[in-house]
Amino acid sequence: MLLRMSQRGAAARYHQRIATVEPVFASVEHDMRFRRLSSRHPCTVRAEVLLKLLAHNIRRLLTRSRLFCVYFVLEAPASLEAQ
Repeated sequence: MLLRMSQRGAAARYHQRIATVEPVFASVEHDMRFRRLSSRHPCTVRAEVLLKLLAHNIRRLLTRSRLFCVYFVLEAPASLEAQ
């Protein structure tokens, strides 16, 4: 790890990974309580992980769409208010 981190640009890539990838795994593990797989077969393991990640993405989409609706209702754009 020290050798890898001593390379040029490695620290920046590592910090970018922390900001983009790690929160997804933390959310799936903590919020969805997904700590163990129910199977050991590679096909079912892959399907189970993909299903959990799909659920995570759907949750994010619903949360963002609700926030957009609240924003739209509370603060209508000026172009709509002029009509």
